[in-house]
Amino acid sequence: MINDYFTYRKNLEILENVSDSSKLIETLKNFLDTRNLSICAFVSNKISHWLASIQYSLKAEVGYAIWGDTGQNKGSDKETGIEFKGLIEKYKNSINSSLTSDGQLEENLIRPIFSVLVVKHDNNYYILGFGLLVSVEYDLYRNFKYWSEVGNIWKIRPKIKILYLDPAIRNNISKLSELDFTQTSEDELFKLIENTYRIPQSNKSEESLAITTNQCYEENTRKGSPSKPFILFYNFIKSKIEDEKEVLETLSIYRSLSSVATLGESVVIKPHDVSCKRSQDLQIPEGLITSLSFDHNKLKEILVSIIKSGNLLFVGPPGTGKTELAINLAKYVSGENCFMLTTANSLWFRRDVIGGETLINGNVAWKSGIFIKAYNKAYESDSEFFAVIIDEINRADVDKAFGELFTVFSSSDPENWLIPNNLLDEICSYSNRDKEAEKFLEYYSKAKDKPLKKIRIIGTMNLMDMRNLFSIGEALVRRFSIVNFEYPRGSEDVTDTKDDKIKEFISCLREKFNQDRSGLLFNISPASVRKTLSIYTQLKPEEKDLQTFSDILRGNLGTLNVKILEKYDEFSSQCLERMGVSK
Repeated sequence: MINDYFTYRKNLEILENVSDSSKLIETLKNFLDTRNLSICAFVSNKISHWLASIQYSLKAEVGYAIWGDTGQNKGSDKETGIEFKGLIEKYKNSINSSLTSDGQLEENLIRPIFSVLVVKHDNNYYILGFGLLVSVEYDLYRNFKYWSEVGNIWKIRPKIKILYLDPAIRNNISKLSELDFTQTSEDELFKLIENTYRIPQSNKSEESLAITTNQCYEENTRKGSPSKPFILFYNFIKSKIEDEKEVLETLSIYRSLSSVATLGESVVIKPHDVSCKRSQDLQIPEGLITSLSFDHNKLKEILVSIIKSGNLLFVGPPGTGKTELAINLAKYVSGENCFMLTTANSLWFRRDVIGGETLINGNVAWKSGIFIKAYNKAYESDSEFFAVIIDEINRADVDKAFGELFTVFSSSDPENWLIPNNLLDEICSYSNRDKEAEKFLEYYSKAKDKPLKKIRIIGTMNLMDMRNLFSIGEALVRRFSIVNFEYPRGSEDVTDTKDDKIKEFISCLREKFNQDRSGLLFNISPASVRKTLSIYTQLKPEEKDLQTFSDILRGNLGTLNVKILEKYDEFSSQCLERMGVSK
């Protein structure tokens, strides 16, 4: 990592130590209050130029974006000879140097240069983020591979420490980090930025705000009053710094990337460093039928109350919305970026769930399981709860995989949940431990059982074909509040079509499966209907009829059980005949 070879000079360390962001934010607030600062707007007419630079900040020099300028017609600095006189002079004046009493050189930030990342697209200006200018490089030999040089070369290269990225960028970090800009059009890239902050303009000409490419602004001008761009960018930056939350979220992203990229480095993370973005509302899947309530508002209240009291288990046949509701509930109570989702399988043991002995690079070591990782994330997050979704929990041998875990949750009151001492002793007894185990020991020494009390397990369990699944004992069941799911009885979940014939056909099939006494315990799930409709609606009008719909539905029942398929054929023929449709 490039960052491993550079460090900030004395008194400028606040720019480096993002694990304690409060001091940096307070310092920036002071500069904003006194308006003792400069603002440079680095504007690109190509979306790929800025997005590629942000990708560089994610994968190359973590936390730092770069920009380019030709320096043409911008004058030269007398001391350095570098073109772009205004930028170089502001950069030199951003700090002052002095000698301490013992002869040591120290630097003080006296006039920071805020740098705004701007894209111009269809005469609109979009702010992707901002940061602080920390260096200016002069490079005649190399060009950034994703920047197109036409006529002149981008030899002047400002480097920006990113402080803030727009939510539209932050929410697409994974996608952005994997983009190949040589294979992605500007129209496709615009989809990533179209929801970023668009600068309001009275008219859409560039002169209305006088925003020019790569221009620096100050409050004091020759005309005696700040320019419109300075006021606009100043107010935008000030609002984000004062709110703090989005700046902290951005710095948290880069901190997490640094911890992944830096091998063997101890990363200091404080409690609540990860800001969790909760969903505004709990989305209930269409046509959901549970043992609790048909009223969605009442159902939301009950589910949230259960989460406050402990763990939750959704039980029912496949395709009835259990997993979808579990994910929506986790996003609502924990945050869209603050929950875990995993699917159980028959190979799980205690080592997969809690952790245990394994081989790492040929050496015996202790490796963390789901529970240890969840504790760490609960410590790091600022949400009241941290949800762990275990989908199809009864695909694992519950006694072997979960037996020890659920002793942790033996009390009905989360305030009484405790980490067993023997687990701590076990982890400490291994000289080789993975990073999650090291973090766990560090976090436990500071927070004890508090992160544990935030963890909530949301399990889902299928009742279909129990012969292929493990049984669930009463000891496990007592650790959960159980919500039973049922198949819809009519067509109340069929909202993706206005075709009454299709609704009547589905209602008929469900009625017949409900009345079936062969012991199959099967019916038409909402998931099967949705998938069938998504295929059927794409057909040409002349290709659509009930028989075709029935044939497509048969292939999306989610089962290969011959008896069920035979029964479906029988019931389908009867329903079609009743509706006056013949093969």
